[in-house]
Amino acid sequence: MHRLRKSVVAALCTAALLMGCTDAPTPTEGVSDISQPAFASSGPVVATVTGSGHRYRPAFDLWRTFSINATKRTDGTVKGSFQLNNHGEALPAVRGPVVCLSVAGNQAWLGTVIEKTDDPGGVVGGELAFRVVDNGEGNNAAPDEISFGYAAPGGAQAFCDEAPANWPPVYPIDAGNIRVHSLIGRCVPPPDGMVGWWPGDGDGADIAGGNHATLENGAAFGAGFVAEAFSLDGEDDFVNVPHAAELDFGSGDFTVDLWVNFRSIDGEQVMVEKWIQAWGNPMGWTLTKIGTMVRLAVSDTDLGEYDIDVFPSSIPTDTWIHVAATRAGDTYTLFWNGEVIASSTLGVMHDLSSGSSVKFGHRGNPDDTPGSEDWRGFYMNGLVDEVELLNRALSPGEIMALYEAGSSGKCKQGMHP
Repeated sequence: MHRLRKSVVAALCTAALLMGCTDAPTPTEGVSDISQPAFASSGPVVATVTGSGHRYRPAFDLWRTFSINATKRTDGTVKGSFQLNNHGEALPAVRGPVVCLSVAGNQAWLGTVIEKTDDPGGVVGGELAFRVVDNGEGNNAAPDEISFGYAAPGGAQAFCDEAPANWPPVYPIDAGNIRVHSLIGRCVPPPDGMVGWWPGDGDGADIAGGNHATLENGAAFGAGFVAEAFSLDGEDDFVNVPHAAELDFGSGDFTVDLWVNFRSIDGEQVMVEKWIQAWGNPMGWTLTKIGTMVRLAVSDTDLGEYDIDVFPSSIPTDTWIHVAATRAGDTYTLFWNGEVIASSTLGVMHDLSSGSSVKFGHRGNPDDTPGSEDWRGFYMNGLVDEVELLNRALSPGEIMALYEAGSSGKCKQGMHP
């Protein structure tokens, strides 16, 4: 705390958004839209701050209004904006991007840069540091609180890095609302419609449907994205879930999603499938990676095979990737780290029933899949975590929520194998 006061306070004038800041230049009204730089990362969201409101300063007959929004992702990338306006005297307004964010409990520290102003004093490029406190919702909740101060170059980032618990002093707003939300350590409720969920947490238990998996040919467990994961060597390891009627999608809607981590992207590597490769007449569905391409293939004996192929922007090794596929009616959609990367409407309805087992990390062969004529194997070299099958198509928002839950994953309380 003392170190922060010495390094930042000298550059950060008394931080009181609604109390004034006489040592700093103050900008003028009339701010145009600011730029919104793209995220440098597509990692899961870990914290958000949103808010708007005002406070009245009767001594100066001055209303000061504010709006803030910011989002932080797992690699520290921050995106957002702020705006301050003054009403009642000839004080200016400022607006700009949020460049850093730290969250602890119900409070947050934000560093910002002034990008737009009509102030002839030229404060564009100046830095502001905010501290906000979310005191909850409801009639009995105390007003939310906020403060700000101007900082020397680099001072706003130092403020985020230090995040002093009780400094600078904050002041209650007269109207409005501030929300501070941290997703770190919070799981999301499992979605409705789950017929199979294999977390890979040290066993092959299906904690949704009771169709437990077995680890074949030396498949093991390793460090997962959410607790543990299935670890496959790319040679002969795979995970096998025996056929069950509830795991067949037929011609109905479905979702399959999982986290994968490739040690190598060479060749074809099956992620998950319920597929019988009979030449000229395959049955079922498969989600696989072929070099740098991802494929969802669907087939039945009457309509034949249809492939939805897409090249994601990258398939990095030693990196966790969330992959999902859905069917809603006759429309198939592929998701990569929460985002839609391909969608195709076929105009026909494939019956995806097959007598095959569900396999993680392997194309079924004649030894383990009756009816198969394929000996190629397509074993995955990497880790598979949190595999789930659902008998409905999750919405894009639901897919994004699973992705953004990150390593907190889906809540397992109340789930039994």
